[in-house]
Amino acid sequence: MDEGLYNLKMGAGWGITSPHSRQNTSLLTINSAEGSWRVIELEANTAFGEHLFAYLGADLRWELIAR
Repeated sequence: MDEGLYNLKMGAGWGITSPHSRQNTSLLTINSAEGSWRVIELEANTAFGEHLFAYLGADLRWELIAR
């Protein structure tokens, strides 16, 4: 346990949402818009002892939409 066992990962990505479309139903008209999204992911693993470990993870996501 003196080695300090831990693992840290970080990732990022982005993409484009589907193009503008329109769907008509008998009750509603559904419009979609174009835009882009981004994501940042963090993951950490660590050992506190021979039988005690911790896993921590987080995602940060956001989307920009233009009509």
